[in-house]
Amino acid sequence: MPHRDFDTLFEKLESNLAFSNDAAFMNELKASIETAEQWARLVSLYCKAANRMIDFVLDTPIPN
Repeated sequence: MPHRDFDTLFEKLESNLAFSNDAAFMNELKASIETAEQWARLVSLYCKAANRMIDFVLDTPIPN
């Protein structure tokens, strides 16, 4: 089965990072990466998501 293009898969992942838990989707995404720019876009997305989660945790008060 041919894979979808990178931009289509990236948009789906960007709109819902839960797809990172879907092994078939992630394999399809990995197979679609054809350029260093696409790889860098993917890395940037995950770094931004990780930073948002770190900020959320650090900004969340500890309950008494």
